[in-house]
Amino acid sequence: MQRVAPLLALPLVLCAVLSQFSAATADTEAGVGNLRAIAWRPLRGRRRYTLVGLVAAALAATLATSTIIVVASRAFAAYYALQCVVAMRTSGSRRQRIGYGALAVVMLAITLLAEPAG
Repeated sequence: MQRVAPLLALPLVLCAVLSQFSAATADTEAGVGNLRAIAWRPLRGRRRYTLVGLVAAALAATLATSTIIVVASRAFAAYYALQCVVAMRTSGSRRQRIGYGALAVVMLAITLLAEPAG
């Protein structure tokens, strides 16, 4: 273990960094996709990426990390509430619709009422 343990730190850190890079890439693509979906004409091609990057940098520079985490967590809960509504509307059985509806209510409650842990 004494010989192997120091070698494990580098792959662990590398995986964590690449995981965050993957998430940032996916979020950037989602932001650009949203701009494309609303068909905002002044922004075409690479300008959309520039806008998304500038907004992300501005948020990171002006808000506390804990605030960004709280807002992102609420946004995820709201997104999952919408996904539950979609599942509820498209599910076949009454029992599934009730279950998905209950999950949607829980996610909406988390979105609106949750308190930060820290």
